[in-house]
Amino acid sequence: MSKKISLQQTITRRTLMVGAGQILLGSALIGRMAYLQIWQSEHYKNLAQGNSIKVTPILPDRGIITDCNGVILAQNTKHFRAILDLDSTSDLEATLDTLSHLIELPENFLLDIQNQTQNSHPHFIIIKEKLSWKEVARLEAHAIDLPGIQVTEGSVRFYPHALYIAHVIGYVQSPSAKDLQSSNKIIKIAGMTIGKSGLEKTQNPILQGVPGYHEHEVNARRQILRTLQTTPSKAGGNLGLTLNSKLQGFVHERLGKELSASVVVMDIHQGDILALNSHPSFDPNLFSQGISQQDWQSLLHNPYKPLINKAISGEYPPGSLFKLVVAIAALDRGLISPEHTHHCPGFLEVSNHRFHCVRSSGHGRLNLTTAIAQSCDVYFYKLALQLGIERIAHTARLLGLGTQTGIELSDERAGLIPTKSWKRKRFGKPWFVGETIIASIGQGYVLATPLQMAVMMAQISNGGHTITPSLIAGPGPGPGPGPASPQKIFSPKIFAPILEGTHMAINSKIGTGYRSRILQPDMRMGGKTSTSQVRRISIADRKSGQYRNEKSWKQRDHSIFVGYAPVHKPKYVAAVVVEHGGWGSKTAAPIARDILLTTQQFCNKD
Repeated sequence: MSKKISLQQTITRRTLMVGAGQILLGSALIGRMAYLQIWQSEHYKNLAQGNSIKVTPILPDRGIITDCNGVILAQNTKHFRAILDLDSTSDLEATLDTLSHLIELPENFLLDIQNQTQNSHPHFIIIKEKLSWKEVARLEAHAIDLPGIQVTEGSVRFYPHALYIAHVIGYVQSPSAKDLQSSNKIIKIAGMTIGKSGLEKTQNPILQGVPGYHEHEVNARRQILRTLQTTPSKAGGNLGLTLNSKLQGFVHERLGKELSASVVVMDIHQGDILALNSHPSFDPNLFSQGISQQDWQSLLHNPYKPLINKAISGEYPPGSLFKLVVAIAALDRGLISPEHTHHCPGFLEVSNHRFHCVRSSGHGRLNLTTAIAQSCDVYFYKLALQLGIERIAHTARLLGLGTQTGIELSDERAGLIPTKSWKRKRFGKPWFVGETIIASIGQGYVLATPLQMAVMMAQISNGGHTITPSLIAGPGPGPGPGPASPQKIFSPKIFAPILEGTHMAINSKIGTGYRSRILQPDMRMGGKTSTSQVRRISIADRKSGQYRNEKSWKQRDHSIFVGYAPVHKPKYVAAVVVEHGGWGSKTAAPIARDILLTTQQFCNKD
């Protein structure tokens, strides 16, 4: 009997334990269900929608760039492109293998796909732009064999006047691995391009626009069933430039005979850039769809550096052009009057060192205007000794040298105006008087860009008002304070003898640029020739009869001319630098004459 009672108690206890366990388990399940359905419902709803919805981007059209007359310089062309939808491809290798038998794929496309997937994990990758009709037909016919491959409409950047405007407009390209590391989410969208140089780069935030998107319902295999919603993209803003494409084209053709050169043409009152060329040029369209290795290596190893915008990045000894700075400094300080004379015997001896004049037999006695017209070195050697390097440097900076001009382009260089403290800091050595003498003719450490030379001459010929060179018409669509208001840096009286000297330099028979004068009376130009050495003529060279560097192209002097027109009422300025072009009067001055004459013919009619 007792055994039976004990068995019943054991069964009852186990029953209670099992029942309690079932209650606990049931409670846990109910609690978990409540937690999922009540507190986590929104989270799982989003996940479910994420699995059933696919978002595809709509790329915006990039803004159009036009010249001062509305001529299109940068636009977008429509075409068909092949896109890879990574979500819809279970066997990427097989898909690409099939694709490669149907269309010709871009060079290194497998490497590009690998880079894109490693850096941004995109849903879509552009396989090829600008499909031909035959390629579109093949892809559509074999669509069932190409899971994930789609043919869509796209656009690509196109530059109708490619070689004329390459250094100003620049080019666009797919973002690099470094670009993709930035916080800009827009550039991580497949197919987006960004400006990599020129205005395309500096104005990229304005030009790029805002992407839109399609929201699609998809099945379990991520295949699109229907489009639920479309938010259109917003095109980028357009840019109107001060550039005259007709003049830009003329300058491009005029520089065609030179190996390496640059030109800036500018309105002296507004600072509007009318033409800005660097030669040789390149085709920016090569970059729009991915430049080939062969083309890239060809540009990179070209000895005349076509990828560098020499008009803003080339730094050259300004040579005799710098004599105008010395003359202005001397007049401003009251050290001389325009009638002040010096005698030039062909050299100046200081501390047992002989500094030669460009004319070895000497110019005789000259005043300031004739010294400018004949480009006498000795006259300005003597002024420099009276002034000292600090006063010369101060005047140079007031005229815009030694600092960036602020033009809307990247990679602008500042040039160099040396001082005693600069040399002490740079080389740990004191300044010598001979260096002041050399600086007075724009040699030694002095460096300037063609754009700075143009700005300097513009401020001299406009009566001494500061200007900021600009490529963008009007106040500009971008943020920022805009160009600074013009400031008067010197009295017009200071510039009167300077302009008389530059007038004589071109239009008087004693002038260095007389052979390059403009014959039309109402279009005549003034200016200053300059020949800047890249190699010093040694005593041994002079003894052997070598007075110029003519042996090889790289040792030849730079040919420089900066002029303005019309001479009676200046309106335009042109700076021409021909690398290793020899005499300024023989190479750069004739180019500047043709450009200033054409500028007046083109722009006075516009």
